[in-house]
Amino acid sequence: MTAGALKNSASGGRRTNAAPEGGFDRAALELLRGTPAFLRVKKDAEAGRTGHAYLIVSKDTEASAMLAALCMAYAEDIGERRLDRFFKNGFADICAVPAEGAEVKARDVAALTETAYLTPYELKHKFYVISHAETMNEAAQNKLLKLLEEPPKSVVLLLKCANPYRLLPTVLSRCCRVDIPLFSADRVYEAIRDPADEPGERAYLAAALSNGSIQAARAMLADPGVLELFDTVMDGLLRLKTSRDVLSVSNALFKTKAEPEQMTGLIDLILGDCLLYNEQEKVLMRFKTRHKEIGSLVAGGFTARAVLEIRPALIRAAQRLRFYGNALSVIEELLFTIVEVKAKCQLL
Repeated sequence: MTAGALKNSASGGRRTNAAPEGGFDRAALELLRGTPAFLRVKKDAEAGRTGHAYLIVSKDTEASAMLAALCMAYAEDIGERRLDRFFKNGFADICAVPAEGAEVKARDVAALTETAYLTPYELKHKFYVISHAETMNEAAQNKLLKLLEEPPKSVVLLLKCANPYRLLPTVLSRCCRVDIPLFSADRVYEAIRDPADEPGERAYLAAALSNGSIQAARAMLADPGVLELFDTVMDGLLRLKTSRDVLSVSNALFKTKAEPEQMTGLIDLILGDCLLYNEQEKVLMRFKTRHKEIGSLVAGGFTARAVLEIRPALIRAAQRLRFYGNALSVIEELLFTIVEVKAKCQLL
């Protein structure tokens, strides 16, 4: 697998350093326990007033599935003793929607409403876990709205979605919205790292590029393209001596097929270690095994002053990448700025 696979690593990839297949991620559970989203559903359940509908908002499908399982377990007043079974929708009274595919269709919602008024078999509640809720068209949402307006006492609807703005305002207004936050790179790193695998540089790279998602970080951890991209970025910075080098470095970066945001993210990580190297804080460096390359970067012009002047340009580049279509232009402009700042600081 090449670095190009990084583009899709948030939704696929072999899981590494994770829970057994079919089980849930204990590390993700620990992170979720500290979120307002979990505290809300737990508080509701312990007070005996679990809502009839929760909208779980997250781009991390593993995290949203875990929160749905926690909500069901606490609503049943059994805490986390059988959480794994809830996570796998292993009760007759848990219905996963859609049954097939990744799009919720009107017929899925119709089937849901037909069974919602039946008495639960083995639990106190009937749970409907609706994944990719934002894929419902207007007709499907209107069908669901009837159930949201007059739900049976035993029914709990758990709508999981990444983009709540695609749902009708009437649907949104009848759900208790709980947002799962994006976690910091350090917290994701602690969740995915293997203590036996020191210094854990690959895990930190995956965490830093995951955009706060444990699911994405685990996929990246299994992708050799992460290290390939890091090597390409490091080599590019080492070769970036004059403006004549910008084109070749840019070509090498885009040949990896990685997202431009990942390129700027890695440049920022490497410059962070350059700053620590300059300040004689090598013990704090993230990439200790690369100290020779970091030292070469510092000797080549990435002084503390240069790094501090380059970082605002990195922030501007990251902002422009969100709104400006020409990523190649943004990256090349950033590389030219790096060359200029290094040259200016060397003259001082």
